[in-house]
Amino acid sequence: MNCSPGRRALLAAASVLVLASGCAASATEPTPEPVPSTAPNFGDGVTSLAELGVDNGPAAWTPLPADISVGEVVDQENVVTLIVLAPEGEQFIDFLDQQLPAAGFSIESASKTGLVFSGYGWTGGATTGEATALTLRRDQD
Repeated sequence: MNCSPGRRALLAAASVLVLASGCAASATEPTPEPVPSTAPNFGDGVTSLAELGVDNGPAAWTPLPADISVGEVVDQENVVTLIVLAPEGEQFIDFLDQQLPAAGFSIESASKTGLVFSGYGWTGGATTGEATALTLRRDQD
C-alpha cells in the first residue's frame, strides 16, 4: 500500500492508540454500566459519536464538536477510536474538557495536549501532537 507521509502519520497514531487501549477482546466480556434510556440533547454546536454513525461505546452520550472532521474510525464492541482532522488539537481537547462532565463523564486527568476520562463502563482518552485522536475502551472487570 502506498500512503502519503501525512496518512502514514495518522495511521501510526491510530495504531498506537488502539494498541495502548487494549483492542483485543477479552475472554469474558464485562457487564457495562447501565446507560440512561434517553440520550441527551447537547444543544447547538455539539454532536455525538452516534450522530457520526458510531455504533459502539457510549455513542449517544459522547459529546463532540458539531464541526468535527474525522479521518479514520475504528468502531468495535470493545474500542472506538477517531482520528480527528478538525477542530485543531488543543481546541478539541479543550472542548472535551468542558463538555464531558456535563454528559456524565469524569475527567481523570487533563492537560492542553490530552485528557483521560471515564463513564458508562468505558475509559477514554484524547491526545494531540502530530495527530489528534479520541479513543474509548470498554472497562475490564
